[in-house]
Amino acid sequence: MDSAAAESRQPNLNHHVSIEKLRDASNYFSWKFTTKNILILEGLWNAVEGRETDGDRQNRALARICLSLNKDLYQYVRNCTTPADAWSKLKDAFEDKGLYRRVLLLRKLHRIQFSEHSSMASYIDSIITIVQQLEDIGRTIEDAEVAEILLSGLPAEYDTVVSSLSTAAVGQTVKSEVIKSRLLQEFSRKSSIESTAAFVTKKQVTCDFCKRQGHTKAQCFKLKSKKRKSSNPNMDRTNMVAAFMARTPQENFYLDSGATNSMVNNKNLLSDTLPCQSNVIVADNNKISCEAIGKLQFSLKDKEEAINNCTACLEGKMSAAPYPKGQAKRADEALQLIHSDVLGPVQEPSWGGKRYLVCFTDDYTRKSFGFLMKEKSEMDLMEMTRSTSH
Repeated sequence: MDSAAAESRQPNLNHHVSIEKLRDASNYFSWKFTTKNILILEGLWNAVEGRETDGDRQNRALARICLSLNKDLYQYVRNCTTPADAWSKLKDAFEDKGLYRRVLLLRKLHRIQFSEHSSMASYIDSIITIVQQLEDIGRTIEDAEVAEILLSGLPAEYDTVVSSLSTAAVGQTVKSEVIKSRLLQEFSRKSSIESTAAFVTKKQVTCDFCKRQGHTKAQCFKLKSKKRKSSNPNMDRTNMVAAFMARTPQENFYLDSGATNSMVNNKNLLSDTLPCQSNVIVADNNKISCEAIGKLQFSLKDKEEAINNCTACLEGKMSAAPYPKGQAKRADEALQLIHSDVLGPVQEPSWGGKRYLVCFTDDYTRKSFGFLMKEKSEMDLMEMTRSTSH
């Protein structure tokens, strides 16, 4: 044997590949694939196939196989004298080709979901790995079925991709490689959009008018409100009146129409007084002492009344009586009876300047329509009812 041939038969020690050690049947097929390629890389696979007569090379191949096992698996190869014998015993022990193994792998394959993985590459790899494991035990999955499995585990946000692939596949079969490539591209595109959106979100903008963050001057509601008020000085209105004017023989003061009890600072205005020893907390959190409780006579619209019989207060606190229960009349056909109501005016108009909303609900079909209006006078019930019927 010449020196060149001898040199070619020497193992290539420049390759250092990490091998996941064989634990049990769960990682046997990945271990088998990796170890076989390492032996091929080192020129030792012939020894495993029984075509190598060099004792030194056979020993190196046997050592490589034995050292790639967990310690608790040494029992399977401890008495082996050749790499072919060790390879065969491990195959008999862990390469389960029975029905139960196939069922477990098929069940796992059809339950894989994209949501369980951090990336599209991980999702695709998990499917292809199980397909390969099934092929190793004699259960071949057709390429078209692999493509369908890849698409079936995707969430709803990928429906447009599935639809476009279905359109492209009319009259022909889409290969799994095309599916994988398209899904990786879509995942990359979505990730790019999300990262860009995150960057834009972090970049805060400040309004030049109100100096608050989160919007620009063109979007500022305060500025828009100021412009509307300047163009229509009468627009501001009081939404709620919480007090009214009352008069006693000595002085005028305001009474809170929503208060359960009212206070005065002159004990002489009260009649039928009773002593009281309690404190009242006022708006600035200070405490003031209450000296007495009594009735206050006041005049409202030239009528003398006691404050505990205040008509305005009683009317303001009245609740509506319950509606009587009975059989309501319902419509027998569409547009026979229409319910309508108007909302408005609202304080903040829409971008189009609309401040009223009118709603129509058909009693029979329960179908509802809503229309925005600038002024309440725009509502023409008959015209709108006729338009909704078309």
